[in-house]
Amino acid sequence: MPTPVVIPVEISFRLNLDLQTATFYDLQREVRREARQALLRALRASLVEVEKALVAEPILCPGCQVPM
Repeated sequence: MPTPVVIPVEISFRLNLDLQTATFYDLQREVRREARQALLRALRASLVEVEKALVAEPILCPGCQVPM
């Protein structure tokens, strides 16, 4: 049974708004834009960690259990 890999994903971003002129719509748009970018960065970092975990140990052939 393969051991599951747990990869913590941290997401943070900053909002740049002029509180004197910004509307709620501007805030929503900025949050969506920054959240998309933060999720993309987190996904890329997670994929790097998965790749590291995959190459850390040799992968065994399912049929003969010999390292591939």
